[in-house]
Amino acid sequence: MGPLVRPSSRQLEGTLKLANLTKSLVAVASLVVAGCGDDGGMNETGGGDASTGTPTAATTTTSADGSTSTDPGTTTTETTGADESTEEPPPEPWPEFDCDGVDGIHEGNILIETPEDLAQLEGISVITRALVINDTDVTDLDFMGCVTSVGEDLQIFGNAQLANVDGLVNVGEVGGSFIFSENHAVTSFNGLQMLPRISGSMSMNKNDGLTEIAGFDSLIGIEGNITIRDNGALTHVDGLKGLAVVGGVLAITGNPMLCISSVNCVGDGITIPPSFPPEWSTAANNEGC
Repeated sequence: MGPLVRPSSRQLEGTLKLANLTKSLVAVASLVVAGCGDDGGMNETGGGDASTGTPTAATTTTSADGSTSTDPGTTTTETTGADESTEEPPPEPWPEFDCDGVDGIHEGNILIETPEDLAQLEGISVITRALVINDTDVTDLDFMGCVTSVGEDLQIFGNAQLANVDGLVNVGEVGGSFIFSENHAVTSFNGLQMLPRISGSMSMNKNDGLTEIAGFDSLIGIEGNITIRDNGALTHVDGLKGLAVVGGVLAITGNPMLCISSVNCVGDGITIPPSFPPEWSTAANNEGC
């Protein structure tokens, strides 16, 4: 890994600009979330008319002794092809970690490559520079469960046995880029639920087992580029449906199983820039769903 440097004044100015934009777009993002289906595509409507009820008239019957009784009638319900609507299941609760008293600050970078390196995160909630988790044998990120802030890049790549990302739940700040690549055992990325913005770029590439990007519950803005590429099993990216601001280039390409309807759903929520720039690309995804 090459040397890590502090962001330039220009980058800091861009970060402040994005912060102001995202604050004003919270309401917009909440509307965007309501527009995406949880099945990896757009919400579908139609399929027949709604059920209709046809009342029958009341009838009066006179018995042999002269008394009368009245049948109030019944209502016949006809179904003309519409499926009954069902309520969506409630969202899964976020993972919880006991972070009582965990408030340490690590000044500088943290590089995790061996089991011994994990000791650097004991008692730490804030990392002032970058956190890199590279080519390890870890199976989860629970050792990060109390980390709330990473001042620069958060890089997680080449971890062949990593299968669970619950430990990212409390990260509320990434001051640089987020890179999540070549972690082949992760099937569902359901993490970074508290992160509202990424001050750099986001890359999620070549994760062979990844089927869904379902985290990022609070994400509204990304200052740099978005690259989601060459994830062979990926079917939907609905976790990004609240995204409203993209400062760089969007490239969601080369994911052969990824439903284009899910990609379009994310794109429909982006309000800055107001139109799809020509350099953005969503090519080579699954056009059939």
